[in-house]
Amino acid sequence: MLGEQISHTGSWRWELEQDLMFMSEEYARILGLPEKQKMISMAEFLTFVHQDDYSRISTLVTESVRDGLTMRAEFRIIRADGATRTILGIGDPVGVGSEVNEYYGIITDITTQRRAEDAMRVAQAELARVSRATTVGS
Repeated sequence: MLGEQISHTGSWRWELEQDLMFMSEEYARILGLPEKQKMISMAEFLTFVHQDDYSRISTLVTESVRDGLTMRAEFRIIRADGATRTILGIGDPVGVGSEVNEYYGIITDITTQRRAEDAMRVAQAELARVSRATTVGS
């Protein structure tokens, strides 16, 4: 879908009993998978999560499913081609409590946004350093 491509947002539906996630082409593209791949298991998805974020995300998924809660997290993935991307993931349960049998959600590639924010912080820190040096020298 064009809207997903433009916003770098992929959609998914996860059937808990079968552990099958049905994904959009953009979702597959974000992970670096073939765009025509339509399914992945949660276990397979978690293999893409950066090792420094894995425990936090794995725990979030387990606890959210157990309690029937919405999942929301920012984390990194290592794509199939080896590139690291920063992702915002959101998943909402269908049903209530122990009656939840599936989740619907999105992942958005926010890598460019995070890099711009990081560059802005570096520039602000440099500006503050120069400002202090100029003030001290006056």
